[in-house]
Amino acid sequence: MQNGKLKEQLGKMGERIVLKYLEKRKKDKNIQIILPDLLIVIDQKIIVIEVKVKDRYKPPPFEGHGLPINQVKKYMSLYKKWGIRTFLIVIEPNTGMVWGQYLDVLEKSKTYITPIERIVVYPLKKFRRIHRIEQILEKGNYKKKIIELFIRSELERKIEEGDINSIMRLLRIK
Repeated sequence: MQNGKLKEQLGKMGERIVLKYLEKRKKDKNIQIILPDLLIVIDQKIIVIEVKVKDRYKPPPFEGHGLPINQVKKYMSLYKKWGIRTFLIVIEPNTGMVWGQYLDVLEKSKTYITPIERIVVYPLKKFRRIHRIEQILEKGNYKKKIIELFIRSELERKIEEGDINSIMRLLRIK
């Protein structure tokens, strides 16, 4: 086994040990455990990126994408208490489409909670189409590409809003 692979496995094992320790103590120490896919900082603001690879939910009641209700509660708690927003990115394996939107924006829309899995589904029309999966796969570095997609999506939104100052700050990141 390569030295790098061994270090990676030891690192993951260490993370699991700490997570198990925290899980045992979270009730008596008022600990809330949140494990986002990515945590990025743009313009001195922390943003959580949650990535899902799922097929689209079909009607009834509407086409859409969602998150487990426990994740929605945790991420919305971050937003309400500290203003930390979560950007949900959904990759549809069957269509190759990539959709994204801030969770606080999605929460303002009509939702549907699936009865068995307890997934909060948001209407597809509330998401922004941000890319096709082939363009992510051809680049290789997926986490970097997802962050680039997010920045591009933010830039497009700021252009639509005419927010010149934010556009300039986003362009300086590259």
